[in-house]
Amino acid sequence: MNPQAARSDIPRTGMLATVRNRTGVIAAVEPFDGDDGRIHLVRLEYQDEHAPGQERLLWELEPERDLLEPTALPDPADTDAMLPEDFDALFAPRAGRRSRPTSTRAARAFPAESRCRVRSTAAYGSRTTSSSPC
Repeated sequence: MNPQAARSDIPRTGMLATVRNRTGVIAAVEPFDGDDGRIHLVRLEYQDEHAPGQERLLWELEPERDLLEPTALPDPADTDAMLPEDFDALFAPRAGRRSRPTSTRAARAFPAESRCRVRSTAAYGSRTTSSSPC
């Protein structure tokens, strides 16, 4: 048996764990030695909106459990490429947001009334205010 494979199945504090179709962070691990070997009492904290927000479970008794290192990156060979339509949908709203603010920022900073009130007269080199619109 590969020692690395056995080591990756042991839960540690800070790891991400998927149990019962929910993903949570392992907050605490308490190992216990018994007649059948070592078992781990794990406290998981979930960030989703489902209840309960945390739970304690015996790690080795969970039928479908999965561990993920906090620094692990996804393997691109395991997943298919993103569809072009989905990729474009991610960036289309942002492109619209980037092109709009220049005109709206100027309008908020200098409302039309204040831009029209101050006029300069070239002959006298002074400014006069007018209450009439531009």
